[in-house]
Amino acid sequence: IFVLGAFDAEYDEIERLSYRLVPKAGLGYRLYKTETAFFQLETAPAYLGERFFGGATNDAFALSFGAEGEYLLPWDAVLAGRAEYLPAVDDWADDYLLRSEISLTMPLVGFLNFRAVLADQYDNTPAPGTERNELQTSLGLSVV
Repeated sequence: IFVLGAFDAEYDEIERLSYRLVPKAGLGYRLYKTETAFFQLETAPAYLGERFFGGATNDAFALSFGAEGEYLLPWDAVLAGRAEYLPAVDDWADDYLLRSEISLTMPLVGFLNFRAVLADQYDNTPAPGTERNELQTSLGLSVV
């Protein structure tokens, strides 16, 4: 069992999102852990604050249910994944956010890594005129 705390902040011009703030604090439980892999579940109360271009807002207290795992591959590459469901406490059926991400990190030279990420985000109450689902990919280098 472990204690967790997190604060996410996001700006997304394509989704007409001025900001999305998600502070949370709660508990998690690591179900599986070896030298090469782990899998854990998390739950926490959270605040979901969104402001869209044009001034519209969507604020709600939510519960965060998450799962995270990581697997060490050959050549010190790491495959990691995370999924999170954030339903609003007062309207859990119609106001929620689903986020998921999978990444592959591979060492190149010393402190330099190659990283590929596939992230999906489904906002059931998006900004007017935007899509509910957003799929992002990114490739890049990271410094460790």
